[in-house]
Amino acid sequence: PRRLIIHFYGSAYVMFGSRPGETGEVGINELSKMSGWPALAIQYRLSRDKKTTFPAALQDGITAYVYALEVLKIPASQIVFAGDSAGGNLVVALLRYINEENAALPLPRCAFLSSPWVDLSTKSIENVPRNRNYNADYVTQDFLDWGRKAYTPEGWDSSNSWITFLGNETQLGIPVFVNAGTSEVLYDDIMKFAENLRKKGNEVEVLETPNSCHVPYRLGKDWDLEEEQAICLVTMSKFLEKTGA
Repeated sequence: PRRLIIHFYGSAYVMFGSRPGETGEVGINELSKMSGWPALAIQYRLSRDKKTTFPAALQDGITAYVYALEVLKIPASQIVFAGDSAGGNLVVALLRYINEENAALPLPRCAFLSSPWVDLSTKSIENVPRNRNYNADYVTQDFLDWGRKAYTPEGWDSSNSWITFLGNETQLGIPVFVNAGTSEVLYDDIMKFAENLRKKGNEVEVLETPNSCHVPYRLGKDWDLEEEQAICLVTMSKFLEKTGA
């Protein structure tokens, strides 16, 4: 392919996958069809034991990007990172790594962060049941806490700046599209994160999806959110094209 979306699925770093039937392909297939951009869905290592905590998923993301650049020979200007939920967290980690740790790697064209999980701190997860959207979303405290504990290396705190990005924002160096549902548990965190990114000088486009829960562009007919999903996909496709103008 001459251009590529590298996609990182969500599920708190502990479940599902990118293969057909493992839920990771939902949403990205629709975006690929609408935008005309092929997608490479990455099966990064899940945090199922102490050998696959952070930075295992980040290492796999780096490998995927280098593969696209050096094996597929796709220029960085024609590569896009996309991440849902924990996959959005992983995309931010990738961009930070490229900016701060590996100057030899070029930055991609832009990034999609769909309901990114940006605060894995203990305090944040303890407060989840008190969130005004808790009963409107499918994301639960127990699930987030499972992911937090599994992903965080032994001896680390989950508020570490490589794991929690809310309050630890940096210059990402490329345009970023952020989407969140107004009825999701992570909504407030995501809006604060997007605002903080702007304050750091990042180019950020935000789409708030009314009355939607977690990762709106994945939700469609089964959730009675076909119109909302369509708006997400159209807006994302337009963002993709204008970043290359």
